[in-house]
Amino acid sequence: MALQGKGMLIMQPSLVMVVLLVALAAAITAEAAAKPRPGCLTQCGNLTVPFPFGMEAGCYKNDKFFIYCSHSTNPPTAYLMKSNIPVTNISLEDGEIQVKQFAARDCYDDQGVQTNDSTDFQLWVSNYTISSTKNKFIAIGCDTYALYKGYRVDEERFITGCMSLCSSLDSAEKDSCSGIGCCQTSIPSGLKNHTLKLSSYYNHTFITGFNPCSYAFVVQEGQFNFSKETSIPLSILVLVVAIFCIYQEMKNRKFNKLKQKYFEDNGGLFLKQELASYAGSVRTAARIFTEEELKKATNNYHVSGKIGEGGYGTVYKGKLSNEQVVAIKKSKVSAPITESRQFVNEVIVLSQIHHKNVVRLLGCCLETQTPILVYEFIAHGTLYEHIHRKNNKATSPLSLPLRLKIASDTAEALAYLHYSTSTPIIHRDVKATNILLDENYTAKVSDFGASRLVPDQDENKLSTFVQGTVGYLDPEYLQSNILTEKSDVYSFGVVLVELLTSQRALCFEKPEAERNLAKVFVSLLDSDRLGQILDDEIVEGHFERVTKVADLAKRCLRLRGEERPSMKEVAAELDGLVPTMELYPSGGKPNFPRTHKDTDYLLGSPVSSSSFVDIRGEEGDAGSHSSILISADYERSMQNQIQMVTPYGDGR
Repeated sequence: MALQGKGMLIMQPSLVMVVLLVALAAAITAEAAAKPRPGCLTQCGNLTVPFPFGMEAGCYKNDKFFIYCSHSTNPPTAYLMKSNIPVTNISLEDGEIQVKQFAARDCYDDQGVQTNDSTDFQLWVSNYTISSTKNKFIAIGCDTYALYKGYRVDEERFITGCMSLCSSLDSAEKDSCSGIGCCQTSIPSGLKNHTLKLSSYYNHTFITGFNPCSYAFVVQEGQFNFSKETSIPLSILVLVVAIFCIYQEMKNRKFNKLKQKYFEDNGGLFLKQELASYAGSVRTAARIFTEEELKKATNNYHVSGKIGEGGYGTVYKGKLSNEQVVAIKKSKVSAPITESRQFVNEVIVLSQIHHKNVVRLLGCCLETQTPILVYEFIAHGTLYEHIHRKNNKATSPLSLPLRLKIASDTAEALAYLHYSTSTPIIHRDVKATNILLDENYTAKVSDFGASRLVPDQDENKLSTFVQGTVGYLDPEYLQSNILTEKSDVYSFGVVLVELLTSQRALCFEKPEAERNLAKVFVSLLDSDRLGQILDDEIVEGHFERVTKVADLAKRCLRLRGEERPSMKEVAAELDGLVPTMELYPSGGKPNFPRTHKDTDYLLGSPVSSSSFVDIRGEEGDAGSHSSILISADYERSMQNQIQMVTPYGDGR
């Protein structure tokens, strides 16, 4: 183990990234717009010097990035600022620079007299931080103890070290710094400078013959192999310091460019132009949120703020800087908007809807690959949770009068979307989970991710890929791919049946013939066995009223869309039912015959997690851009729904 030479440099060949103080990073970021003057030199010997570093006035960002190029050597040598620290590499992408440093050395003659005075070595890099994750402090020798003293910017001091005592190297492990002739330890994080101190217990008196010197240095972990047979060329070891501010700046630049690209791809420039036309108008339009605003509003999308989750999106409760509580819908999929102008038009139209029974779209964030939508927050959960008693923890069930009020609210909202907006809107995914209830149990239709605007020339018909939720899908739309407002009527009919029965629209736990609630409901109604499927707890005492609502639901569920009532007609009929509910006496069960045999299938287990399957994937639809994982029973269920096209009862 012959370590020879004076003042030898320590160099380690690989780069390491470390952390710089945030205050400096912020200062550098504030100057990010600075540019070097034309004609700046970028080469010093073998070193490429990129901006913000530079070697001439006007070519570097500030004094912290000055590189002095000395031509006294061949090739020229670069030094960090005005120090004697040689720079061997600069990586802006990784935010790192590579430098050389001296080793601490402690040597003795055969009389035990110290022959040099380089037992202490200091490295001061106040603008940088020494890596703690990949660098190691190493000491070599058989009569050696070495201390590593480090200082942070707040003058906090740390001391660590290691020791090695041995009478020979016979037991030393090959290529291993494990305590015999060589010891090592980690160094603390965040250090701006360090001091290496090397000393001896016995002045190498007993080991001078094979080990007259001890050494201490900092080197990248894995880049130094201790060997007892070979002389160690210390010139191949390097200490790396890094500039986190540059790394952060480069990272921020890339991130900002990516955000700008997403913003433009998602129609952000067009949306800004459109919103400018509403300046000073009494009409309010969508607001454009930044990604940073929404991260702050949701505590970086913390799981504690999650209030809902669907096949392709997660909804978080958030609080904006103005204290407004909002619901923020973040897509699970990563797919760009392919029809950005159409998406922007839909955002503007939806944001201008001001109806007491429609959840208002407040705005969107376009700085992510898939836009994030921001809605008003509705505090009392979904209709699905209330009528299906989620997790069996619900309080008393909703009364029939309240259920019909919710149905009336929903019908009014859909009628408004179909006939009263500037451009007719087909919701296309009407279901219990998309109907929210506020603290007064006022229903509000939500989630327009699958909605489509219908231009006047299309006469309320659109040829489109099928999209919606199995169990609620209009069979005619499923077969023809022609979407009309009557598709919403069918889906609403399923919701009406849910309100009357407290059963789920689709349940894979039941026998295949009984999984589709709409089909079973119409079949029982046609055979005068309606009582077998109704929820006794909420319909008792309202026989005539329930019969009228059931008949309305049946008309909504007619297979041919042209034979279904319009949402205007549905809303008017329900509105006529709600105010008179109190005129009907409560108490006593309705006279609906049922037998144990007829009701056995109603006792099935709750629906599995795959009962509601979104058929998503049409390119260009706002908020839906990929297919959803479908249950193994999906195909049979779809066939079951298509079979409903065979007329039942009166052919409707």
